[in-house]
Amino acid sequence: MAQQDYKYAHVANEIRRQILTGSLASGTRLMPAKKLGALLGCHHHTVRHAFKILLQEGYLESRKGSGTFVRNPQSGSPAEAFRNR
Repeated sequence: MAQQDYKYAHVANEIRRQILTGSLASGTRLMPAKKLGALLGCHHHTVRHAFKILLQEGYLESRKGSGTFVRNPQSGSPAEAFRNR
């Protein structure tokens, strides 16, 4: 099975798309994984896996005790580099 066939990849791709199109602005706090999982009809572990991928790619940042946020383009986000092409 290819990675894009997994539910976490679909969730990550959708969040990435929303960041790249500006639907999710820099600094936006994402809803908690449990809540987003319930909204999307998937397990919160699936959402956490998607968050982990996007954290590694630099699209998101995690703030202990505060949540997961769309990363600020000034901090070197690949989303901003993509927009500037």
